[in-house]
Amino acid sequence: MKPVGRAAGTFRAIINAVHWTSPYRWFDEILKRNQMGARKGNQESERELFWLDRRYVFSDVYIVGWLGFSVALYLAHPMLPGWIAVPIALRCLGILNKELGVVLFGICKVTDGTDVSASGRVTTLALVNYLTALFCFASLHALLGTVGHLHFDEGAIPIAPLLQAMQVHFALSPAFPPMDRMGHIVVAGQSVFVFFFATLIISLFVSLLNLRSREDRG
Repeated sequence: MKPVGRAAGTFRAIINAVHWTSPYRWFDEILKRNQMGARKGNQESERELFWLDRRYVFSDVYIVGWLGFSVALYLAHPMLPGWIAVPIALRCLGILNKELGVVLFGICKVTDGTDVSASGRVTTLALVNYLTALFCFASLHALLGTVGHLHFDEGAIPIAPLLQAMQVHFALSPAFPPMDRMGHIVVAGQSVFVFFFATLIISLFVSLLNLRSREDRG
């Protein structure tokens, strides 16, 4: 095997291993086994298609559900303990890992095979993940106290962490200077996330355009 091939295989294995740390992967594996158990020879059965549809539904609900949960986490962050920042950071890593798997190797997704079949659904869910990461990083800024407190009025939820996350997410620069070393780490980590995710999104759109172009020529 060529060095490049070995490196790609190692990177693919790492992405797949990280994906196994997600509860989504474990539940989807159960649905996948039900789908495989319903297969009759080389032909798709109605029962197999039923389980495949359940996997798509679960994938959509899981991703959209995380968006709602990330918003709730940010709104509730004044009542949350600091250690919650760890699973939130892992969720951001999981989002980036999943998109890397889909774009680079065609893994970490419902459909089998190594080819990436870009579609409106895939890009829409990727954008939902991007918004989820925005609120996750806002929670990290809030829980770790990386920016000052800015209130619309006394007693309101601090908005500075959300503004900081939005500025980095869409402009790759902080709205407020980080207050300490942890602030710099979170801003740098979010910037790396945004850079790689934006590259992956562009790749998905290009793949989608190429797919439509081939369909039009066909």
